[in-house]
Amino acid sequence: MAQSKIVLVIIFMFLFFSTPSWGLFEKVATGIRDLHISKNIHLEIESPFPKGCFDSLGLVSRADCFPKNKLFLIITGKKHNFTKIVSRWNDVFVYFVQLTPGGYFADLDIDGNLEFAIYPMVAGNNTITNAYIYSIVGNKIKYYGIGRFNSERGNCVTDIVKGKSIRPAP
Repeated sequence: MAQSKIVLVIIFMFLFFSTPSWGLFEKVATGIRDLHISKNIHLEIESPFPKGCFDSLGLVSRADCFPKNKLFLIITGKKHNFTKIVSRWNDVFVYFVQLTPGGYFADLDIDGNLEFAIYPMVAGNNTITNAYIYSIVGNKIKYYGIGRFNSERGNCVTDIVKGKSIRPAP
């Protein structure tokens, strides 16, 4: 009888602490949250959890504990809030990923505006999914297009298509 209880507890713990929880903290190849473009311009992603999500052991204690993403463009010390862009991914972490080999930003279409890529983390094995590309136009962030990114081994975004979107871009 005691042995079956132990087995049930082990099964419960395995199911409770399985892939969905681990996926929140899985490493993303080239993923960063603070992107310094120049001395005066940088981008920042914040992904805080709601209050009361962790117990004293640091474990998620509520079912609704997912990061609430925020995106900021900081120009010469002034912080511009673009949270609306990343708020649709409030159930996963969001990262900046390399847009080109070795670079997190580039002027892809030679129009004078720098582009960068945002990748919403998708848990799984060797996942290749969409990265969303945006342009910095003055003190605004505008949608540019979409590309593909491998979260585990991706060096940079590939197959970039300007203007393409699989969902409405804010």
